[in-house]
Amino acid sequence: PEEEEKIVGGAGSELVLSYTPGSYSLENDAADLTTQYIRLDPASGAVTPLFSRPYTDEFLGCADGKAYLLDGAGVLRSYDLQSGAPAAELQTDLPAEVLEGTPSWQLGIWDGKALISHTLSTDAESSESADATSSAAYCSIDLATGQSTRLPHVYTSEYDNQQPCTVLGQTDTQLLITSGWQSITVAYPGSGTDKIDSVSASVSTYALMGKEDFWAGRSASLPITNARS
Repeated sequence: PEEEEKIVGGAGSELVLSYTPGSYSLENDAADLTTQYIRLDPASGAVTPLFSRPYTDEFLGCADGKAYLLDGAGVLRSYDLQSGAPAAELQTDLPAEVLEGTPSWQLGIWDGKALISHTLSTDAESSESADATSSAAYCSIDLATGQSTRLPHVYTSEYDNQQPCTVLGQTDTQLLITSGWQSITVAYPGSGTDKIDSVSASVSTYALMGKEDFWAGRSASLPITNARS
């Protein structure tokens, strides 16, 4: 096992892993670190080195036999998951505001588009405040053209920060997404004979959205409700 080994995707029956030597040391600058990508056969344990990229590159996901990454200048790169060779390099049209934000979510690849969410920068005065909030730039990137689209599908979390409506699954025509959050209270037997205790928690809410509506930025979703009485 290597330091900070992570499963980041799949290639047929094999797993794609990444690890970044030195990433846990506070003495190292992130800009000086390199992430290694490998392929692991779970059946035999055989490991195949694939490629390496700067630690600061954003890993977008694996699709159609390729791994996709985005660098800080908005360049989209893909690598073949069998040979590890570079497959393509494409300049996206992501605006500077988004590229200067902080990558906060790895949201996967759906319908030939990578989803990213960057937390946008705030001024120093507001970012140091206990009441500071953040906004999310939720974007899709067409893997064939590099064209990006800013998506409006975000919600405000319990901490007043914007979060993306992440995609969790799909059918031929619809996407399953997170749509927000709600607070619930669950009762359970306490320590006394007739005592009832309770605990409160915040949980995600979910919805179905047509693919055409999602990619076009139309907020037309069908909430999934709890049918229990």
